[in-house]
Amino acid sequence: HGPSLSGSPYRLDLKDYVGTVPTTISLALGGADIPVDLVPEPSLAAFLHRFGYERVNVDAGADIAWRGDTIGVTSYHFAMKDLAAVSGNATLTGLTPADAGHLHSSDEALAKLSLTGGSLTFKDDSIIGRSLDEQAKRLNTDPVKFRQQFAVGLPFMLTFLGNPDLQKQLAPVLQSLIRSAGSLTAVATPAAPIALTTLMASIETSPFALLGQLGLKFSGTTGASPPAGGAVPATPPPAN
Repeated sequence: HGPSLSGSPYRLDLKDYVGTVPTTISLALGGADIPVDLVPEPSLAAFLHRFGYERVNVDAGADIAWRGDTIGVTSYHFAMKDLAAVSGNATLTGLTPADAGHLHSSDEALAKLSLTGGSLTFKDDSIIGRSLDEQAKRLNTDPVKFRQQFAVGLPFMLTFLGNPDLQKQLAPVLQSLIRSAGSLTAVATPAAPIALTTLMASIETSPFALLGQLGLKFSGTTGASPPAGGAVPATPPPAN
């Protein structure tokens, strides 16, 4: 059981060791509250200041079961109050606890692991609205109408994917997320395990190629709708 962080409860449980490696891991951090100025990553701190955040309130956690050469992240979540939250699960393969005990760095472990499947749910908690409001302000236009226009124009913006089936699946989910501050879920079912090193390289060089490599399927839920505005024509939004 760990100490509190800025008055928040923190707990880390490590059990079922194989040598020096725990195979059952549970982490929970509740309500960590820090000023944005103390965020160690300058680009993230600048991003938060840009959208009017003065403090960061975080809840996070994960449950992991490592059996044989399979690591099951049965659940994970990371939420920043009044911003957004991500949660889901993942399954990795390629490394046993016994083998991990002989490795000298996390890079060696990553080089052996592959993703076999998982999910990620993004839940908006105002960051999308703040981002669109900022764009509307820069363009000197009504923020409600701009949000509607942006949602209507999404199918046009997704043509760069070059995958009509994926565009038809993704467009209504993103439109719903923008219009009603709901959530988006992506489920990965790759045809074969994908090495984590390959995934990380693709994120740097061709992130949109991952959509096909991971066999992603998208779904969404709606939240409370933003204030209604006037109707807008079905034309693409401004290029920026």
